[in-house]
Amino acid sequence: MSCLLQDPSSAPACWPSRAATVWVAHSCPIVSAGVAAALSRLPGCNVRVCEGPGWPAADAAVLVGDVDALRVMVTRQAGEGGAEARPKVVVVDMGDDASEASPAMQREVSAWLALDCREEDLLAAVSGLIDTHRARPRAGLAPGALRRVREHIDAHLAERVEPAALAALAGLSECHFSRAFKQSLGMPPHRYLMARRVEAAAGLIRDSDRPLVDIALALGFSDQSHFTRLFTRLNGETPRDFRRRHRERAA
Repeated sequence: MSCLLQDPSSAPACWPSRAATVWVAHSCPIVSAGVAAALSRLPGCNVRVCEGPGWPAADAAVLVGDVDALRVMVTRQAGEGGAEARPKVVVVDMGDDASEASPAMQREVSAWLALDCREEDLLAAVSGLIDTHRARPRAGLAPGALRRVREHIDAHLAERVEPAALAALAGLSECHFSRAFKQSLGMPPHRYLMARRVEAAAGLIRDSDRPLVDIALALGFSDQSHFTRLFTRLNGETPRDFRRRHRERAA
């Protein structure tokens, strides 16, 4: 972590001018201290350290932690049904490889940094995400409406989910609903549905011996080719390679 305690003289000259809260939630206290010390020298950055596992307060613009902290965040987020304002995430871990994270976790991460990264890289990543956080619209679905919509999607993954039905659950017009949904989750409803189907498929591929074509059809994909293309795009490997890798790891 010595690289994160260097003098940031080579860091970018233009930092955010308005304070934004950045939570540090690393499972290693020493790493948390090093990251917090580095970020405390970033103008416009109000650094808070999360003591033990947990979800940062609603005022968080950016969360900096490791894969364990990310897993806690995603699990709690799923249990609470989402939030109107979600922090950007920077993972600082043993390496910059996202392969150990689930698809849901990977979608939450804006930057992956290794423990031996340069301090200027950490500061630049956080600074850029603070700017993005400030620029994004704050309006979105109310937490209760978002929870109902997500529960409906999860209960009908294999079916055709009509935008009108989702909008009715949220009590909005279709046009307003689509905008608010994207502002809340960062993607339109159809893309979210596809991502959830792929995530469910990944669990079946990993934990069962069902043929891939059966899994694809059971989750509403038009054919195995479509399923394979989408799975590969979101996970970085084909369904067959995904199954093989997990079987080799379990052996």
